Amino acid sequence: MGTEIADFIAMESTNDKIIYIHCKYDDSNLSASTFQDVCGQAMKNIRYIINTAKIDNPYLDDRKIKWSKMWPYYGKDVKKIEKGMVNRCVKGGNADEIYNQYFKMLMNPETTYEVWIVHNGLSYDKLCDELISKNKQVEQLPQLIWLLQSTQDYLSEAGATLKIFCGKKEKKKEKE
Repeated sequence: MGTEIADFIAMESTNDKIIYIHCKYDDSNLSASTFQDVCGQAMKNIRYIINTAKIDNPYLDDRKIKWSKMWPYYGKDVKKIEKGMVNRCVKGGNADEIYNQYFKMLMNPETTYEVWIVHNGLSYDKLCDELISKNKQVEQLPQLIWLLQSTQDYLSEAGATLKIFCGKKEKKKEKE
């Protein structure tokens, strides 16, 4: 159980929106078990939305310290390690500036929250095909639907909207 808020946090200050992005990579195109991790991460970190009305929030104080540290970078080619360090705050300034903007948005009652699950392992086309199939559906389909629905229900109870981003694999064209 890691201590990160999300893999990425995006803030839209002009729209008063904070987006928590949780990512998972997997080659499977319709597996409930691969979603277990990323949905669990999203639900585990709901405390950052629920506990935001506190001015003295120890969870956020810990994040500010972590955001100040550089992040190890290993390069694009995993086999050829290009070690280096990069700023965790990708855009928008240093950790103090990001933290202050984040905290300001948390204190704003007009701020909305979104949780994004980004997972390449779910194929939109495969899911649709399975849902409308007249044949026997794959066993993991009900598990996957239940997992996604329960994650959505849990997050909506805390006032967050769930969005799922997945791969859309083009269907093979049938021979004429």
